[in-house]
Amino acid sequence: MKNILARIFVAFIICQTPALAVEPPNAAMKSILHELKGMASPDDFQQISDAIALSETLQRELNELAGKNQFTGFSILPREQLTDPETKIFGGFTQGSKIVFASEFLKELKKVHHVFPNSDFLPNNTVFVLSHLLYHIRNPVDPFEYTSRDTFVEAKLNTEASAFIHAWNTMLQVAERSNNAKPLSMPQYMTLLMNARYRFALLKAMEQKNLPLEFSPSGSVEINDENIRAVAAALRKSTVADIE
Repeated sequence: MKNILARIFVAFIICQTPALAVEPPNAAMKSILHELKGMASPDDFQQISDAIALSETLQRELNELAGKNQFTGFSILPREQLTDPETKIFGGFTQGSKIVFASEFLKELKKVHHVFPNSDFLPNNTVFVLSHLLYHIRNPVDPFEYTSRDTFVEAKLNTEASAFIHAWNTMLQVAERSNNAKPLSMPQYMTLLMNARYRFALLKAMEQKNLPLEFSPSGSVEINDENIRAVAAALRKSTVADIE
C-alpha cells in the first residue's frame, strides 16, 4: 500500500480544471425524470436526481442517450420483486435501454465506510454507479460480432474495465465541483480514492507489475489500452462487483 500511495503522490500535480457547464434536461430526459418521480420512493428519487444534478458528465450523457432513445428510464424495486437473473449477482445493472436498481442497493450506495483517516471529503458512489452503467448502455458488446467465446469474454472484460475508469473520472469531477471547482489537494484526493466503494479495481490495477494503472497529473485516468489492460487484469483477480 505504501508503494501505491507513493506512486500516486509522484503523479499528482495540482492543476486547474475548467468547470463544465450545467446542461438542463432535454424533453426526453424530463420525461424519464418525471416517470422516475412517479414510480420511485421519495428517497430513491432524491438520491438519483441529486447525483445527476451534481455531475455535468451525467447530464450530458443522459441527454444524449435519452435523445437517441438509447436510454429510456429506470426500474427500481425491492430485490425480492426483481425477477431478472442478474439480481442474484448485481444490485444495479442494465436491461436493454433501462437501468435497473434494487432499492436495497441504492441504500447501500449512500453508506461510506471510512477506511482512511480524516475522511471528511467523501465519494458519491451513486454518481459512480450511474456513470458506470451508462457507459455500458453507450458501449454495448454484441456477442454475434465475435468469432469465439474467448474474444467475446475479452471484449466484455475490457468494456467493464473502461466503465470503471470512466466512472472514476466522473466521480472525481463531481468532487472537484464540490471543492469550489478546484482540483483536490492530495489529502482530499486520497480520501476520495480510499473511501470509494469500488476502489479495489483501481488499487489492484496499480499493483500490476508489467503494466500498472497510471493516473494523470490531474488525478483522472485516461481510457487507453494500457490502463484498460491494467484494470482488466485486476478484475480477473477480483470477486464480481455488485454492479454489472
